[in-house]
Amino acid sequence: SSQEKVEVFQDAILKGAFRYLKKDEDFSENLAKLLYEVQILPKGSSLSSKFKNLLKSESKRDKPLIFVVEDDETFNFMIQHQIEEIGNYIIESYSSGIDAINNADKKPDLLILDYNLKKINGSVVFEKFKQISPDTKVIFVSSQKEIDIALKISNNGAVDYITKGEDVFENLQKAINKNLKKA
Repeated sequence: SSQEKVEVFQDAILKGAFRYLKKDEDFSENLAKLLYEVQILPKGSSLSSKFKNLLKSESKRDKPLIFVVEDDETFNFMIQHQIEEIGNYIIESYSSGIDAINNADKKPDLLILDYNLKKINGSVVFEKFKQISPDTKVIFVSSQKEIDIALKISNNGAVDYITKGEDVFENLQKAINKNLKKA
């Protein structure tokens, strides 16, 4: 931030910010050091080379990228297995919505998202994720069967809402095929 007030810094840290960087003449260098520290950048790399590589890898992706965000380990595995059965996709799995948000800059083609995550609600993950990757299509998979929740999520831009039940994998397969049509 370019804010000079210590209250802004304290508020950010209290709300869970990992680090607070000041936008000044050292910002790029300090950001590069932070990205190295969290193992995103190799030591000595510059930000411009990292972002160039991100853009190259995104544009060269030859298979659709799907994020699966589900905190139930068994169900997460079952979703991944189902996706592998129906197509040739790159799958990244997350048990935490926060981890998925932190990787949203990879701009997946599809986000399969549980509504009832333990630490952060799926609708919050959805809102934050769409700020970073607005073109990512989102399919919610949830045990919530309330029509108001499904309508709210649909009105906010989710492409599908699938309830967990005996036909969940069949419905998920249809939704994936519909939203990731093969060229």
